[in-house]
Amino acid sequence: MNDQTSAPRDIIIDNSVADTFEALTTESDSAFKGMTRKDLFVLAAAIGFDQGLQQKIESRHALANLSSLSDDQRWVLKAIAIKKSNHIDILDNKREIYKIAGEFATGGVAYLDDLRTSPENMWSHLSTDIIRLSQDIFDDDL
Repeated sequence: MNDQTSAPRDIIIDNSVADTFEALTTESDSAFKGMTRKDLFVLAAAIGFDQGLQQKIESRHALANLSSLSDDQRWVLKAIAIKKSNHIDILDNKREIYKIAGEFATGGVAYLDDLRTSPENMWSHLSTDIIRLSQDIFDDDL
C-alpha cells in the first residue's frame, strides 16, 4: 500500500475547532462533558454528515491517535465515507476515509457547539434529529 492511500497516524480536525472540542468535553455546561475526544469526533462526524456540514480542513490539528479508535468507531467513519463517495472502493483508500471523517467532524462539532450555546433546548433539538433519522432508516427498509 502506498503512502497516498495508507491510514494516517492521527484523526485530524481543522485547527479552528480544536478549542471547541476541548470546551465540549470539559466545560460544566456541556452535555458532552467527560466524553473522550475520539468519541466526540465520531459523534460529530456522524452529525456533520447527517447535516451536510463537510468543511475543508485548512489548518490541521491532530485530535487523537487513529489506533485509539475502536473497530466500531472505525466502521462508522468508513460507512460515512462509503455513503459520501457512493462507492465501496473508498475502503482501499484509508487516508481519504479519515480525511472525509475529519471534514464532517469539523462541521459537526461546530453544529454541536451552536446547539450548546443557543437559547433552545439542545436535547429537544437532538431528539428531533434522532427521531427523523430513525424514521428515514425504517422508511428505507420498507
